[in-house]
Amino acid sequence: PEEKLRRFVERTLDYRSGALMAQYFSLYKSHPRHGEANIYEPIADYPLG
Repeated sequence: PEEKLRRFVERTLDYRSGALMAQYFSLYKSHPRHGEANIYEPIADYPLG
């Protein structure tokens, strides 16, 4: 699980997807059901496409 998380974080911090991920996490954190969201939770509400 830790290795999977590390790869996810590396992808998240990739400069090519930085703006997209920032928007993605912003949407996730503004979702009424999550509030102060833990970024390690699965983010199923906003699938990347």
